[in-house]
Amino acid sequence: MKIGIVGLGIVGSAVKHGFEKLGHQVRSHDIKLETRLEDLLDSEIIYLCVPTPQNETGKCDTSIIESIVEELIETHLFTGIIALKSTVEPGTTQRLQNEFGSRMICHVPEFLRERVAIADFIENHDICIIGTGSDEVFETVKESHGHYPK
Repeated sequence: MKIGIVGLGIVGSAVKHGFEKLGHQVRSHDIKLETRLEDLLDSEIIYLCVPTPQNETGKCDTSIIESIVEELIETHLFTGIIALKSTVEPGTTQRLQNEFGSRMICHVPEFLRERVAIADFIENHDICIIGTGSDEVFETVKESHGHYPK
């Protein structure tokens, strides 16, 4: 399966390593590298693993996610699955689906410890939560995780 990953911090790097180990064709984009979002457009799923720091009110700042989703859907007309691995508040996925008219956006949160993120993704992946109302999205995201969780 062709998988794209946006953001190669702790979560993105662990996810990239784990999906490569499963044999997927993985491409990645990070603002610190000489890569382009356009390089991921032939992916079946693009996982967003970008920062969502707390803003001054204590809520997650989802502006990075929003700008990437907007660019993927409105600029590049991406029709694949956009899976949020980043921490977001309840209702974010539904809001993005409504805003961009796409049921192909889902939330697949990660539960990784910073010091052992790769091992957690590969060896300690006991649960995989897929937040979507679409059977197609659910099955494709589930398939991408292979035998993770155990």
